[in-house]
Amino acid sequence: MKINTKKYFIEIIADDDHYITTYKDTEDIKNYSSSKIANCPLTTDTSVYREITAEEDATYNWLKELESEKENDNS
Repeated sequence: MKINTKKYFIEIIADDDHYITTYKDTEDIKNYSSSKIANCPLTTDTSVYREITAEEDATYNWLKELESEKENDNS
């Protein structure tokens, strides 16, 4: 993961075959999101960002989809 401080923002770039997220396993999976690049205000605490593998990202997205389907079935 590379963190570049630009003049007006901070750019966070994931390494190859990785994604960036702020998600923690203790959070509700419905809140999961990830990206390859994040642009943040200069005041952002970048320590909340972590890098995960493409496999982890796929698993989290699968779990999020399952939860969404479960909610739709209960509606």
